[in-house]
Amino acid sequence: MDSSLERLVKSLSGSHNAAGEAENITNPADRDLFYYFNNMNDFNTEKTEAVDQAWDKLRTRLEKDDLIPAEGKIMPVRFFRSVFKIAAVFALLISLSVTAYFITNRWLSDGSMITASAGENEKIMVELPDGSRVHINRNSEIEYPSRFRSELREVSINGEAFFDVVPNRDKPFVVEAGNARIRVTGTSFNVLTSNENNEVEVMVKSGQVILTDKNGGQEVVLDPDLIGTMGANEHYRYRNSDPNYLSWSTEILTYEGTPLEKTFSDLKRVHNIEVVAVDKSILDKRISTTFDRQSPQTIISIICTTFNLESEISNSIYYLSEK
Repeated sequence: MDSSLERLVKSLSGSHNAAGEAENITNPADRDLFYYFNNMNDFNTEKTEAVDQAWDKLRTRLEKDDLIPAEGKIMPVRFFRSVFKIAAVFALLISLSVTAYFITNRWLSDGSMITASAGENEKIMVELPDGSRVHINRNSEIEYPSRFRSELREVSINGEAFFDVVPNRDKPFVVEAGNARIRVTGTSFNVLTSNENNEVEVMVKSGQVILTDKNGGQEVVLDPDLIGTMGANEHYRYRNSDPNYLSWSTEILTYEGTPLEKTFSDLKRVHNIEVVAVDKSILDKRISTTFDRQSPQTIISIICTTFNLESEISNSIYYLSEK
């Protein structure tokens, strides 16, 4: 038994004074439990005193009405009062047991882990217990506790997600991502657990992010618009030059003289559609426009109209060719 809880048990039995013990308990959950049962012990003492007072009033009334013997002959009364006290104590103990059962079950449920997964054709948003929001890309998942109870807000991610973290300098936010660990206090950033080079990739939108390997031997500090990667043997950072890096979550695509080859690649990432240029020269055509949450079909139609192309769809793949 934890020493602090052992002292509490002694205080309940009357062999130890619990005053001041709570300050010595470092675990918040144990401290809450200590306060609860110590208060219940005080409550029990108050109830016992109240029972004594009530019984004295009843005895006086019964003596006055000659229903029981006077003070010198009250052995039976004291006996019944003792029985009454014992019954009250047993009732209190039963109440404490039931209350402890529900408290324990509540704490256990608060510590349970939740997994949120996005399927192949969906993206989801999850709100964490602290109010932070996580946008999860296709084929990705996040695991987090139903309640952040420790000094850290820890979650794990597999796949890709965008985090908008509520600031709390006293309780840093930590993401376990593949072979890397991400630590922030309040910021927004994107995490990809495995890019094309099988590295963990982080792009910061606001605030500051510290990216380390699992052992803490390598560290990359990232400010806004910086991308950091963490591989098995190396790490590096560079400035983001892609205005559509986060378009998978915003579904807003912006182009200024951009080759269609890049546009088709973005459509794969954002809308999970495959676009094939039957005539390779199509890939070099350049587009300047913004697609703001338009459907894939509408985007393909605009591209075809702009460049005088025609499209066919087969097995969910768009084939574009010159007219």
